[in-house]
Amino acid sequence: MPFFTDAQERNKDAYSDITIVDNVILIKHFLTDTNNIHALRPNLFFIGTQIKLRNTVVYVFGEILKGKSGDGYYVSTKGATKSNLVTIPFLQLHGSVMYDGFYESNIDTPYILKDIYQHTIHVALTGMIEGKYPIRIYFTTRFSNTSLLKNITDLNLQYNSQTFLSSLQSNINKWNAQQLSRMQDLNNLEALIAAKQKELSGLQGWLGSPSLTQQLVEEKEREMVQSRHLNSPQNTVSNYKDSLISAKIDSISRVLTKSISGKRNRCDSLIHEIALLQQKYDYERSLAGTKRDSLVNVLTHTKDISQLTSTISSMNLPDSVVPRGYRNLLAIRSFGIGRSMVNYSELTVKNISINGIQVEYNPSYYLAFAAGTVDYRFRDFILNDNAPQQQYVSVVRFGRGMRDGNHLIATYYAGKKALYNYSTDTIGNPLQNPPNYNIMGVSLESRYQLSTTTYVIAEVAKSSLPYYNAQLDKVGLFASTFRFKDHSNEAYSVQLVSYLPKTFTKITAYYKHFGANFQSFSLFTTSSAQNAWYLKAEQPFFKKKLDITASVRKNDFTNPYIDQAFYTNTIFKSIQATLRIKKWPVISLGYYPSSQLTYLGNGQYIENLFYTLVGTTSYFYRYHSVMMNTIISYTQFYNKATDSNFVYFNTRNLLVSQAFFLPKFTLQFNLSAAQNSAYDLYTADGNIQYKIRRWLTMGGGLKYIKQTVIENRQVGYSVNTTVKIPGFGDIQLLAQKGFIPGVDKQLVENDIGRLIYYRTF
Repeated sequence: MPFFTDAQERNKDAYSDITIVDNVILIKHFLTDTNNIHALRPNLFFIGTQIKLRNTVVYVFGEILKGKSGDGYYVSTKGATKSNLVTIPFLQLHGSVMYDGFYESNIDTPYILKDIYQHTIHVALTGMIEGKYPIRIYFTTRFSNTSLLKNITDLNLQYNSQTFLSSLQSNINKWNAQQLSRMQDLNNLEALIAAKQKELSGLQGWLGSPSLTQQLVEEKEREMVQSRHLNSPQNTVSNYKDSLISAKIDSISRVLTKSISGKRNRCDSLIHEIALLQQKYDYERSLAGTKRDSLVNVLTHTKDISQLTSTISSMNLPDSVVPRGYRNLLAIRSFGIGRSMVNYSELTVKNISINGIQVEYNPSYYLAFAAGTVDYRFRDFILNDNAPQQQYVSVVRFGRGMRDGNHLIATYYAGKKALYNYSTDTIGNPLQNPPNYNIMGVSLESRYQLSTTTYVIAEVAKSSLPYYNAQLDKVGLFASTFRFKDHSNEAYSVQLVSYLPKTFTKITAYYKHFGANFQSFSLFTTSSAQNAWYLKAEQPFFKKKLDITASVRKNDFTNPYIDQAFYTNTIFKSIQATLRIKKWPVISLGYYPSSQLTYLGNGQYIENLFYTLVGTTSYFYRYHSVMMNTIISYTQFYNKATDSNFVYFNTRNLLVSQAFFLPKFTLQFNLSAAQNSAYDLYTADGNIQYKIRRWLTMGGGLKYIKQTVIENRQVGYSVNTTVKIPGFGDIQLLAQKGFIPGVDKQLVENDIGRLIYYRTF
């Protein structure tokens, strides 16, 4: 009998039902714990489930062995050994590691810095615990030699239910394919159908053979000859010999006729049997496929975790396919430790990067928690303003329903938000006795599905008063939050999202009102009431060949660095159109608002807003055996020197780029012209990349620059190489001499060097 190793013995409940048919030995194993069963015994295949005492589900696995000796059949006792046993490690990790060393002799406007070094190390890991539970780990550290750029170190551990769903779906697909190919009943049915089809084919071949046709013709002719002979007038006297011959002919004819009739009846019977067997086979196969397809469909489309877990439970899948604890794992929408993005609602916490912990749990009810320090000014990872004030946030959300479906969720948030002159005290001296920047608030959010493609989200919120008003009224955070007679610290939001299937139209709209004293971690404005609205529509035309996206918004263009305490009637408009026709260039045209942030010193910034027009056409094509790509791009900035420090104010820029992709070479040539009211700038450059070996690529380029009015001509260059070292990784080196705008509209030399190391594993 087959034996189990020590590891297998822990998973074995019992086995019996040894069946021997046509040199094939089938052993059925009855298991109550199938954890890692396929890793321990990869030769086992799933047959089905049985319900035993106390509603215990028993999984039936089959094992097929072949063998024969002089005394008959035997079962091999070699089995699986520890030497060839496939084990799954506790933790499997794959990912990448990168080092990026960057040097720049001059930083582009609006900053004036020289000889900047910056080092970045990034590690991204994707892992599986026990081959079932997916995790992601990210580590990033960056440091430089300038105080302008902040040194950061982040570590993040993530779990996402969507990743687990994808893994679960993959396991079910593999399991289903394995069962369909190995399931004994289906195999037996398939073999029986094949045998009967073979018999039917033989009978049909015999009945339709030319020899049988010739034999029937001959018998017919003999009958005719015999009939003429017996009815002939000359044959009035019976001949004994002729009578014997006639009797023999009749006997042969009857036997042949009977044989043909029997075989035809057998054919009819076989056709009927095959039809019934095929119907049964198709039903069994479709039943298995339907179960799998229905589960995959639920895994892919359902947002109801209770429905999902119920469907999985009804399938009675083994532990090797559906791991333990899958109900809770599916209900965990996200989990993160370290640097995480928190995006909960419009009026509480939205798109905030925290360094702490966050988790969302949503089976049929909803529960979320997040807490950590926060770099509230999103560009802190670029700009180091040396703020001594630490900011932090904590959020608790609870409710019923699914977050992506109908729900009612209450939110409580609290923390410290240093938004008001956070580097000085109330009298403008360096920060010694900071004000009370603590805030708190509550909100109630509801989502209602109007139709399968349309839903609305409404939210109301109330917060504590700003510290300056709270001091005047002599109230604390809690008292000011729940002072219902005061409506200045309230906010309202309503959002509509709709998709019209008949016209393929997508519409997004929202309206928000913020009281003058409302505070949250989603809002930068203070000291004035604000109304903001946004409308966006996406519409395809001409069978989705032309896509147009347009939007308008008011009071929604905010920047966390800029004091925006005053009401504004500015309405921002944008439109984007993209035309895609098969075998034709892709054409896109966009008109949208842009901004430029300028650092003035002493923690002061200004932001200049202007519109930008961008038109691009791109064509990827083949000429003979050479692949090519042509790009033509036009850009125009609609700003003025009086309202912007942007060097190329009101500039029109045209770029033409041509690339050739050869087996060993990649060639690229660019021509550009930039025109503004001060001068014109023309550039021409070319670049070549040569793949010398599979592990070595080298390249370089030249750029010619001509500046009118000032009559300035410059020549720049670049060189680069990539070395792929097996078992070590890729190394990229880059050196470049370029030019950037400087003071008095002069071009300033800018040297760049870069070293990148990258490896995947």
